[in-house]
Amino acid sequence: MTGVYNTSGLRSLGAELTAKKELKNYDGIFVNLKNFNYINKMITSRQGDVVLQKYAQTVQKFIQPDEVFARLGGDNFFALIKKDRIDAFLEFTSDVEVSVEFGGAPKLFHVTARMGIYSMTERDTMVEAMNNTSMALN
Repeated sequence: MTGVYNTSGLRSLGAELTAKKELKNYDGIFVNLKNFNYINKMITSRQGDVVLQKYAQTVQKFIQPDEVFARLGGDNFFALIKKDRIDAFLEFTSDVEVSVEFGGAPKLFHVTARMGIYSMTERDTMVEAMNNTSMALN
């Protein structure tokens, strides 16, 4: 729906990075969009899906080709970002502007997120990274 990896694709890519011993070069970030239920109530869940799509595509355009952005489901995403680019990613995703048509006029949203960050090590697997970022968020 969003044009980015899903959980299955993320796990597959994570397995490849683990096999190549490259996962340690990344930070994992669990991304939970703030107050997304409010957006769905304000403009309908169908248009909320369009906001999710545009948000995901905007972030996807920002990341580098060797980085990953995936939708886990609902308003939750996961990113694998090179350790030296984590600050740039956090700054970019702190407030993503998304515009959608609603009622015949554009409606602008500032999509913000809570994030849990985990610095990957040589011993980590993708599943462990996803669990650790989720715990870091909470």
